[in-house]
Amino acid sequence: MALPMAGTSPGGLQVPEISLTFQGISRKLPDSPIDRREAAMKALRPHLFLALYLAAAPLFAVTYKWVDESGTVVYSQNRPPVGVPYQTIDTGQPRPPASTTHKPSPSFVEQVDRENRARQAEQKAQGEYQKNLELRKKNCEAARHNLQVYTVHKRIQQEDGSVIRLDDNERSRKIEEAKEAIKEFCD
Repeated sequence: MALPMAGTSPGGLQVPEISLTFQGISRKLPDSPIDRREAAMKALRPHLFLALYLAAAPLFAVTYKWVDESGTVVYSQNRPPVGVPYQTIDTGQPRPPASTTHKPSPSFVEQVDRENRARQAEQKAQGEYQKNLELRKKNCEAARHNLQVYTVHKRIQQEDGSVIRLDDNERSRKIEEAKEAIKEFCD
């Protein structure tokens, strides 16, 4: 089947006649391939601009302005909490891409800080309690040792290496002090 010939191309080739139908409107395309391409671009240009406009519309930012409960003026691209009066400001600037990370609220950060401080204080108190237990244990052992020494021996070697003899009153007083220390430091 032979196509009707509309003319010749610049290279001397025969070009068939083609018509374009778009949304029920039929148009005859020009004869040369270059003219046909230009005509097709002209026909599609309004639709291309509309598509680009609709695609770019969400990129333009709207900024919200409101006053929070502490009296601070807040500017944000996110809407304020429900019930808070606000103003919209059209900046005409492109909106940044949506962040995939979530920023914790200040109250959440404050709560985590409080919990961390409480945990650190508890750990510090636990450490001090352990130190006190160890000190009590050492004091208990020293008091029991002193009671044994004062009960059995009348002569005592002092820290400087000299030996002294305790009279009965002094020895009785040292034994009572050791017993009191045992009551205080030994459970």
